[in-house]
Amino acid sequence: MATNRFGALNILPSNIRDITDIEDVKRFLEDLVSSLNMGIARLDDNVIESHHLSENAVTNVTIAYGAVTGDEIASNTITAQNIANLTITGDKIANYTLTGIKIADSSIGEEKLSISQLSDISSDLGTITDGLVSGVTITNSVIRTKDYDRRVQIDSSGIKLFSEAVGGKYGSFKYGVGTKYGMGIFAYLYYVDKGIPFYIEAEQPVADMHLYNRTSTPSGAAEIGDLAVVNGKLMICTTAGTPGTWTVVGTQS
Repeated sequence: MATNRFGALNILPSNIRDITDIEDVKRFLEDLVSSLNMGIARLDDNVIESHHLSENAVTNVTIAYGAVTGDEIASNTITAQNIANLTITGDKIANYTLTGIKIADSSIGEEKLSISQLSDISSDLGTITDGLVSGVTITNSVIRTKDYDRRVQIDSSGIKLFSEAVGGKYGSFKYGVGTKYGMGIFAYLYYVDKGIPFYIEAEQPVADMHLYNRTSTPSGAAEIGDLAVVNGKLMICTTAGTPGTWTVVGTQS
């Protein structure tokens, strides 16, 4: 190949001066294009290196789509400082190309997450230890205040008040101090099996129910069946009204 830029096809500066008509111009341009194509075809590997390129000479607009693939990029050659802000967006990332091992710990903050529903993350939430649940409907679940000991539990059979974590059958746990019997449930609210709103299931060392000891009968609206303790006596409303009519239950001293 000649040392001048067009020597490969004998296009010399002196020849350019000999161009006199339109046909000469056409032949010159054809030879020029052919020379450029031959030059590109003759480029060996590593002929063009980074120091041959001026800064910002190669940009995304000068690279044809799909011309550079992952196989042509050496490992660790493109780092965060080489990527302009907002140049890689969601539509440029193929599905399932970013997996857990490619994402650094704590690199995605809560402000970067937009989740319309938790099932977008996982069908199993695992253990949630903090936060507030508001404005949701919970179905087919068990809600309890503790995993053991005295607790309140809401399930499909009603609201249960538990006294202990471990239960047993009658006869295996005897009445007595420090013992227990049954399944550890001593009361229900809205007991589905019995159809009773408030149901005492088991005996405790304390009373089953407590009513405040009033100094006078209630003066507000009352309905038949309302209960109150007045000066140490249990009373029941026998006539509805405001106030209602209150009568001592049975014979009380």
